[in-house]
Amino acid sequence: MYVRVICPTCRTNRRVEDRQLPLGIECPKCPGSYMDIDPKSLPPLEITPTLLSRRGRAVGVHPSIRVASLWDRLLGAVYDAVLGFAVALPGLAVMLVGGSAAVSLGWTVYGIGVGLLTLVNLALMFTRGQTVGKFWAGTYYARTVTGEPAGILRLIILRPLLYAPLYVAFFLLQQGPGWALLLVSALFLVVLFADFLVMLLVPTHRRIVDYAAGTIVARA
Repeated sequence: MYVRVICPTCRTNRRVEDRQLPLGIECPKCPGSYMDIDPKSLPPLEITPTLLSRRGRAVGVHPSIRVASLWDRLLGAVYDAVLGFAVALPGLAVMLVGGSAAVSLGWTVYGIGVGLLTLVNLALMFTRGQTVGKFWAGTYYARTVTGEPAGILRLIILRPLLYAPLYVAFFLLQQGPGWALLLVSALFLVVLFADFLVMLLVPTHRRIVDYAAGTIVARA
């Protein structure tokens, strides 16, 4: 479990695991001063509606969570997109420069780069609830009811559920009628627009997929 502690001297606060508390947490800015549980944070108890603060009940998240701003969310997404393009670029460059004779090598280089990035992201999601982009942006996927990093199953199974039927339909209709493929594509754009519109409008900037998985993007 995670709680937030605060320095009584300089008011610096940070998010820590509760198992660190028995040993005490020294303030990084005030040598010799130890941090206490932030009064605005809750100790690691089983969360029920009566234990949540008024704000927690209003937005439906654990009060120890520092909700990421819209800019934080967008910054993490941009980092992930740029990194994805960067690891794919060498393979694409090999195919473009080498021509048809280098297509196989280009796909191999592309697959190695994308595969390594995928493994790194899976490792980060498993241990910290982050992708590389979110690690750089200082954010992570948290469970809304506890503030703990969201488990990998929530991130790779529950969050993509909204789009999974559309991906499957698009794949199955590759050899089907053009109007059906166009309909699935239009439906995908509508769902994508609605998903991101919700993120822009709600105070916690959660997407529909976050509500489905019980997750929220939080500041680390």
